[in-house]
Amino acid sequence: MIEYRPWSQAVLEESLDSYKRGGFNILDIELGGQCNYHCIYCDSPSRDKHCRISIDQLHVAFEKRNIKWVFVCGLGEPTAFGNMQVLLDILKLCEKYGAKCSIFSNLSTINGDLEYFIKKQILNILFKYDSRDIAKNMNLYGVPNVNKQLFNIEKIKKLVTVKDNTTNIAASIVPTKINKGDIIEIVKDCLDHNIFPLIAELENSGDAQEYYSQLALSDDELKELKSQIDHLIQEDYKVPVCPSVIGGVHIRHDGHVTVDKFTGLSCHWFWLEEPQTCTVGDFNSDKYENIVESIINYRKTKIDFVRDIIDVKKKSIFGGCGGDATYLLQRYLEICKEGL
Repeated sequence: MIEYRPWSQAVLEESLDSYKRGGFNILDIELGGQCNYHCIYCDSPSRDKHCRISIDQLHVAFEKRNIKWVFVCGLGEPTAFGNMQVLLDILKLCEKYGAKCSIFSNLSTINGDLEYFIKKQILNILFKYDSRDIAKNMNLYGVPNVNKQLFNIEKIKKLVTVKDNTTNIAASIVPTKINKGDIIEIVKDCLDHNIFPLIAELENSGDAQEYYSQLALSDDELKELKSQIDHLIQEDYKVPVCPSVIGGVHIRHDGHVTVDKFTGLSCHWFWLEEPQTCTVGDFNSDKYENIVESIINYRKTKIDFVRDIIDVKKKSIFGGCGGDATYLLQRYLEICKEGL
């Protein structure tokens, strides 16, 4: 099956090779922004964040380090709450230094500037796609502007490009009791338009816990759904792992560089039941090389914990958003054994 370019195996291997050499070739940025959908299954409701990351410091990182990718984290709509200009500045840096960017978006904004960077094959987009039924979307999102999102989904289909069996557009699909009957048709629609379907199971954390029992599919239902998808694509469906978890420097919207408190990895949200972070630097004021050193040194103190949790991690049916945790942790330990 076609791969989503930023999460492709080639990008993962390149990021792991960079990390083996003691560096990071990905900046994982929590740009923020005001999400205007307020999905009832959302486990991260605080999404009205204005980005205060120094563009000058980003320029220094690009200039001094071999940055290949910028991943804009899904905590908020990156084009909203005053962050559009920051995103455009990042995209201009990517264009100048030959890097690529991937954002998570609800597609509330697809303007000429973004279309330019999409067509230049710099900007890649992972967007939410839960149903084509307006009533179901209203039920899940609770807002009146879902028509705009559905219109923009049709618009984004015309901007898809395929290269070396990879695509620049992916769809984030969350199966629930509300949209269960739509999932196969959504996957078919994605495949027909060379869009990668990234199916993420409902997370039972944050405010989403209030609705979890009303929305979550059982393991048997998820297994049946996966079997149908496997049959549709004629292979075993797996969610790819996000390369930035090992190979990225995670920069919060306020410029703080954080890692998962328990593993030291650069994404905290999907690895533990109650994610917590540890601040290891300030991107806006610290030297970039010192930040890299701090991340690596912190990770060295957490190796034993990673080894302990590898076999007790809950195996999800689809692999979860961010990919299969066990596989990624195994790859991480392989690098550690090689002496980083």
